[in-house]
Amino acid sequence: MAITFTGLNYIYQANTPFEYHALKDINLTIPDDSYTAIIGHTGSGKSTLLQHLNGLLKPTSGSLEVNGQLITPQTKNKQLGALRKQVGFVFQFPEAQLFEETVLKDIAFGPQNFGKSQAEALEIAKQMAQLVNLPASLWEKSPFELSGGQMRRVAIAGILAMTPKTLILDEPTAGLDPKGRLEMMEMFYRLHQEEKLNIILVTHNMDDVANYADNVVVLEGGQVLKTGSPQEVFAEPAWLKKHHLGLPKTTAFAQKLVERGFKLDKLPLKEKQLAEKLVALIGGTGHEFLLGRYINGDSLVHQMDARAKLALSIYFIAIIFLANNWATYGLLLILVLACVLLSKIKLGFFLRGVAAMIWLIIFTVLLQVFFTTGGHVY
Repeated sequence: MAITFTGLNYIYQANTPFEYHALKDINLTIPDDSYTAIIGHTGSGKSTLLQHLNGLLKPTSGSLEVNGQLITPQTKNKQLGALRKQVGFVFQFPEAQLFEETVLKDIAFGPQNFGKSQAEALEIAKQMAQLVNLPASLWEKSPFELSGGQMRRVAIAGILAMTPKTLILDEPTAGLDPKGRLEMMEMFYRLHQEEKLNIILVTHNMDDVANYADNVVVLEGGQVLKTGSPQEVFAEPAWLKKHHLGLPKTTAFAQKLVERGFKLDKLPLKEKQLAEKLVALIGGTGHEFLLGRYINGDSLVHQMDARAKLALSIYFIAIIFLANNWATYGLLLILVLACVLLSKIKLGFFLRGVAAMIWLIIFTVLLQVFFTTGGHVY
């Protein structure tokens, strides 16, 4: 079911000299089975909003409904047990909550705490460990012997062991290196796709919003400024700049191109989208071979060492500039065709991509054959 906020307000230390109005009249619906990103600069109310979703905070006024359960200022903590099982919360450094002797015992703690037998909890723990790609060789190790990324996976597996319907991620990749961050975000997206988890992500990384989210909420000063798809939210760079928000790197690059005269009907969010638009602008179909572009494959040429490819390239260039008769150029043509065939690239596809280079080579050949002989220019 959708998550609905209705006229929700939250005040820290209400009725004291230190009171702070963190959330103001929040009216918001987060669709079920969505991947929602909540963005806004520091102090905009993102974390406060998240903590209402599993009852860590209750509204000062107004209400919210999560998976069919209504939460109001009068809701008692004992009424929130079922909700906290349905809503999993991944904090910035979830590995800080690890404490058990082994990885499996740590993952199994939650299910046991909610009534599962030890055997049932351990079986759930094994399933969750596999789900987050923790190899069996680590299961009986102490979680404190693992790397930072592995420890975080253990903590996330412990949350997933509660079989939540909604997973809340409060900057879940904080402190990870680029490779670990990418692996973590790909894992969350896979869980969303395969396990049908409703994901709610708080992040300052706009590339993650563009690459993974299908719904975006913008907060500022405790209020909802805008909601919509990533394409809709990032369509107005000037508005985002006014509210101290950035663009995804690809979109920012495309915006620079627009400022320099390129005509784009809408700003792309992802690299592939930008590449397709640029190919279309220069008259291509989006599937043509471009000089310098790497094409994946398993051919003999693909398997060659890069240094061997460089040596062959230098050899071909040397032939072009040193040869001075048709027989040598015929041999060069045969060698080029052989390389094309070995690389499993269609000849027509190859020729369209290097047309400009072919004309340059023809000009060089004619210059060499008709104007030089034996290294002397007539």
